[in-house]
Amino acid sequence: MKNLFLKKAALFMATAVMITSVWPYTTVLASQTGDSEPVEEIFESEDYYDEEDVLGKRDNVKGDGYWHFSDGVLRYNKESSGAITDFDAFKSEYGDQVKKVVIESGPKKYTEDYDKNKNGYVEKCNFLSNLEEVVYESPITITNMCLIFKGMYRGNPKLRKVVIGDAKEDIGLEIGQEAFRECPELKELSFGKRLWYFNKEDFCNDTSLTDFTFPRDIRHVRGDTFARCPNMRNVKFASKNDYMRIADNVVYAVKDNTTLTKAYSLPCLMYVPEGIVKENGGNYTIVKGTKDIQWGTFRENLSLENVTVASTVESIQEEAFYGCDNIKTVTLPRSLKRIGRHSFSGLHSDDVYPVSASLTDIYYEGSEEEWKKIKYAEYNLTASPDDRNAKGYVDNLKILNTSTFYNHLEDVGIPADVKIHYNCPIKDTEKNLDELLGTGTDSGSDTDTPQDAEVITPSVNKVTVSYNGPGAKELATLGAKMEMTYTDELTYCGRKHVLTTAKSSASAINDLVADAVFKKNSVSENTAEFKVSKVTIKNGKNAGDKKAVKPPYFTIQIKAMKTLSKEDKAVLKEVNRYLKKDPNARFYFKINPMDVSSFNTGNIKDLTVNGTDAKIKKVGYKYSYMKAGSPYGGWKFLKQCKNNDASAKGDYTLKVQDNNVVLTGHGNYTGTAVFSK
Repeated sequence: MKNLFLKKAALFMATAVMITSVWPYTTVLASQTGDSEPVEEIFESEDYYDEEDVLGKRDNVKGDGYWHFSDGVLRYNKESSGAITDFDAFKSEYGDQVKKVVIESGPKKYTEDYDKNKNGYVEKCNFLSNLEEVVYESPITITNMCLIFKGMYRGNPKLRKVVIGDAKEDIGLEIGQEAFRECPELKELSFGKRLWYFNKEDFCNDTSLTDFTFPRDIRHVRGDTFARCPNMRNVKFASKNDYMRIADNVVYAVKDNTTLTKAYSLPCLMYVPEGIVKENGGNYTIVKGTKDIQWGTFRENLSLENVTVASTVESIQEEAFYGCDNIKTVTLPRSLKRIGRHSFSGLHSDDVYPVSASLTDIYYEGSEEEWKKIKYAEYNLTASPDDRNAKGYVDNLKILNTSTFYNHLEDVGIPADVKIHYNCPIKDTEKNLDELLGTGTDSGSDTDTPQDAEVITPSVNKVTVSYNGPGAKELATLGAKMEMTYTDELTYCGRKHVLTTAKSSASAINDLVADAVFKKNSVSENTAEFKVSKVTIKNGKNAGDKKAVKPPYFTIQIKAMKTLSKEDKAVLKEVNRYLKKDPNARFYFKINPMDVSSFNTGNIKDLTVNGTDAKIKKVGYKYSYMKAGSPYGGWKFLKQCKNNDASAKGDYTLKVQDNNVVLTGHGNYTGTAVFSK
């Protein structure tokens, strides 16, 4: 087959490839000292505009690669010899023969020709009617603003497989809007490292998609990415994510990724696969503990008929339920403070947002007076070239203004004839969100740390202790006795995360959850007449020191859950005095050394051997834990004993033995790990 040359390589202008020189995000892991948490700092440049606002405004870009076609494969690479010369002629003669597109490593730019009069890019790949596979080879070197531009593969009827490899270390990738929209056979997806963002409707109406694995470096998940995917059911992250968690195949933001603004409250509901709603007969109840519902979370979910919003939700963002054209009833909590524009609007055309044609009833937990106090909010969904702080991404939403929601029902998408029922109780989910999310997640690492180490979570041993100090007599006067259940035995994983006080009642691993059980004097049944109101940790700085003179412990204070008489209030005050001062009310911890035997090459960086001497630049491990119901974590680094002397201060010694290097733990560490020279 004769090869052709393409001077206009506009075929593949691609979506957001972001390098540190042109993209506004450069990540740095702050050093860990004292009790500070690992911090990811993001520095913003002034070189980026949102794609939607710069179309037709920026200059065209000339590519440095060439297109070749042979044996059904269309390739983009650095080889100029024998490349395509007339792209229009190629489309006409060979377009239906392309079965595979391969973007090779090497070229740094695509030619980028944008025709503002045609409202789109001059060339796309949706003319390839028999295209089955798309491959971006590692390492991806393209540095255009976009890796895959808007609508590039949209509507390819036979496309079934997409492979996007690893980007270079200084590049972060984004997939542009509608990139793979309406590809009915697409089901095989593979994503490499440093893919940061997907965009609006990237996989819209891809009816064969049932499972989706978000790449390991994904920074934000948008519900509208998967609009009208009726069979999408199972989602997961390729590895533990810094900012988001998945529970029951639903995605939540649980940690500020430093680009979130005050438009968000955490935890925030990000995406609910339509297949889950479909399996449940069109009904969905948002999990108790959720605070916010993200822009576009349920966008064009045509299976949704009845939704109950949890009693903890404070905000529903713009277009959260946009295009849910079969929704009939909505149950809203009195906790709701803000509803965004077009939250329940029907599908629009020509920028006209109609009210929902299907919504008939709204059940509100509060009174009519409370209903009228809810705010109506407008957000900056796009960025202006003059507003360099508004980047146009949903993870940078800002509330432009608020007004009275009651006067903007139609702007929200609620029809004027909808029936609003007041004082309707919310039937929340049985489990709280913090229970579903489980254990914590690590906060990542910089490029100078060991990689791919196993994440370590402190071991847990819960005990139940009866309180029999002087205050027990006063408790008996109130008709109760107390038993304390807590984690008393922990493995040392770094002082700062061993002892953390939970502010919620979640019985999550690593949180110090003071579960005080109050029983009636005469019988063993529990009573909820009292609860823990305060937990205070003492000597926490000594938690990891085996030689500590003052071992760590905690004390509690309690409060009544019923109205007490004046006399009983005085008795409860005396109980709390004893619980604060009485040595019998101190609940102690046992801190065990960590066994380093499980350490592998993922826990070390730069091992060197010189004769009988060995050195390792860094030895460390990732840890994860829960703090006040939210995930935290980071790296803990070990220090070699001074002069490699086991009796000196430090955490480990090294010994060259046969063809191996043996690392032996000391102090807060025990066991040995063996590494090959």
